[in-house]
Amino acid sequence: NVHEQSPTSKLTLSPTYSSTKHQLTMAAVVETKDSRHKLIAFITLINFALFLTRAAIGGDLMNEIFEGDRSTPPSAVAQQLVIVTLIQCMIGFAACGSSALHCSAWNEISRAVAAGVGMITLMLNFLVAGYACKQIDLRPANTDSREEELAVLAIIQLLCMIIYFAMVNSFTHGIVTLGSPKKPGNAGSDKSFATSITTSAV
Repeated sequence: NVHEQSPTSKLTLSPTYSSTKHQLTMAAVVETKDSRHKLIAFITLINFALFLTRAAIGGDLMNEIFEGDRSTPPSAVAQQLVIVTLIQCMIGFAACGSSALHCSAWNEISRAVAAGVGMITLMLNFLVAGYACKQIDLRPANTDSREEELAVLAIIQLLCMIIYFAMVNSFTHGIVTLGSPKKPGNAGSDKSFATSITTSAV
């Protein structure tokens, strides 16, 4: 009851700290997590669905290229669009996985992992969006309708990834590290400590 520490944040409770205030403060932290991690989970589901759709379309197009099923080979920009799309989707699935783990753990360590993998995916998405814009601009005569779908979905995914990356990096995550433990018997330590915890959870 004197010292209570979590693996992700250092939290020290004063011996005079009342359990009632502790419960009220913890309830506020849990409420903050519930309201924010659901938003990240929602945008993650959208991103996962887009990655899955794009990977399926890109895989189908790549399979036709390998087997020579198309009467006319795709343009150079279309081939690059398909290849980079598949690479980005594979890393995108990893980003969705790290986001799901972050929504479960909801601490600064999981946030750093989700933000790191998300940044790699976002940078690749910028590259794919560049090819997509070129594909829309050129519109070669032998353009397949699925290549146009890939181009449009890449731009939509870019917007979703920007929203996801902004959410992960802007939301606070539970209780942050507080100062050194207060000595037992300090007058007023109860009130100041409760205020510190409540402020850090907002």
